[in-house]
Amino acid sequence: MHRFRTKEYELTTEKLKSGESLKFVVLTDLHGLVYGEENEELIHAVKKANPDVVLSLGDLVVPFPAGNPGCGRDSDEGACQGISRVLRSGKP
Repeated sequence: MHRFRTKEYELTTEKLKSGESLKFVVLTDLHGLVYGEENEELIHAVKKANPDVVLSLGDLVVPFPAGNPGCGRDSDEGACQGISRVLRSGKP
């Protein structure tokens, strides 16, 4: 099974009102890998973070030859269902 890692950063800006905050989850460099059945481990981590915004920056899906798991062209589209469900929902 593949593993992913999480990192937390805290940024400050004068553009937010006093006491106001925004939480982002950034999905990047997943390279079409699957994290648990239908990406349940990744979805759980996103839900646990309870973000205001989920961003998908790059290398989320990549092409794989037919028959190999992944989220790219000529691959099993079921491998992407969990992640795409999170991204389509607006908020996990």
